Amino acid sequence: MVDRRIRGVTPAPGAWTTWRGERLRLGPVTPLPDGPDLAPGELAVDGREVCVGTGNGAVRLGEVQPAGKRMFPAADWARGARPAAGERVGT
Repeated sequence: MVDRRIRGVTPAPGAWTTWRGERLRLGPVTPLPDGPDLAPGELAVDGREVCVGTGNGAVRLGEVQPAGKRMFPAADWARGARPAAGERVGT
């Protein structure tokens, strides 16, 4: 499961993906067994949470760290990044 893999590499070397061609470091994630039905990498954002689809279901992002910035809550990142509906990470 993705949450276990992220936990296994945190704090070093750390888990990351890409977002719009830039590296995006991932903090802890929470599996959502009854979460939204998302394709792998697809983002779903509402006001308080950011969910990402994986091969085994959706996860809720806890914190993220865009390149050159500090780690902060994923919901705050999404308010600034403004991902479009159906946009994906890791591409």
